[in-house]
Amino acid sequence: KALLFLGSGSVIHSMEHALHHAHQHEDPQDMRNMGGLGKHMKITAATFVLGAAALAGVPGLSGFFSKEEILTGAWGVSKIYWLLGIAGAVMTAFYMTRQVFKTFFGRFRLGENIEHHLHESPIVMTLPLMLLAVGAVGAGWIAKPFQEFLSPVFQAHEAAEHAGGHAFPMMIAIAAAAVGIVTGCAFYAKTSEVPGRIVSAIPGAYRLLYNKYYVDEIYDRLIVSKGHQLSRFLAQLFDVYVVDGLVNGVGKLVAGIGEVVKQSQTSYVRNYALTMVAGVILLVGYLMIR
Repeated sequence: KALLFLGSGSVIHSMEHALHHAHQHEDPQDMRNMGGLGKHMKITAATFVLGAAALAGVPGLSGFFSKEEILTGAWGVSKIYWLLGIAGAVMTAFYMTRQVFKTFFGRFRLGENIEHHLHESPIVMTLPLMLLAVGAVGAGWIAKPFQEFLSPVFQAHEAAEHAGGHAFPMMIAIAAAAVGIVTGCAFYAKTSEVPGRIVSAIPGAYRLLYNKYYVDEIYDRLIVSKGHQLSRFLAQLFDVYVVDGLVNGVGKLVAGIGEVVKQSQTSYVRNYALTMVAGVILLVGYLMIR
């Protein structure tokens, strides 16, 4: 996953550079604007393909070992969980194959005026990609030292072996990866009419998936718009009449008291003397009453 994320960042970096120098404003993160990047970004492409193959569960790569352990463990616990895992494995292999072909193979979709600005990322980006690619290839082969640490997983693995054998779920896991990769190649290795036909056959499902189950729209309607309403209420009513009213009210009260006190400061000596006499009279009266 780290390799794939950093590889995506390398691709976006190159796309942003090319679009900037061509003075274009296309989305540098949209795969529909890419294609053919492999010949301009050989290190990024090679390491990304390794990461995609590992995530898809190609035998021998790191993702195969982890996915096989999970699916074998699920086989011994619940066949429903196992079937869901197999479905996920097929979809993962399919969409990673799609991503690789639409990004790194075929022709560049935005024209030569942008394509000739594409370039490989600097060493500070490609070196981590190469190091992570080594992990994507070989991490699964060093799992035995961690067997004690991963004992819960291996216990489930052993239970699955006793329940139904280890070979069958492993072969199904390999077949799931193969089905996803082969289907992705059939759809996207070359120009194919199959995806368009599927869209035409199930337009409703396509729109649902294309719009990501409308999660963004639902979130905007239920959270963002309500947040805007609350913000407007706080800004236009609560802030103006409560917060500002309290602060301004304190200021006006202090100013009013100041105005009253100011009236007693006349700068006339006779007024001050009269005040002092009045104070003495009040004090003497108070003492006499006591």
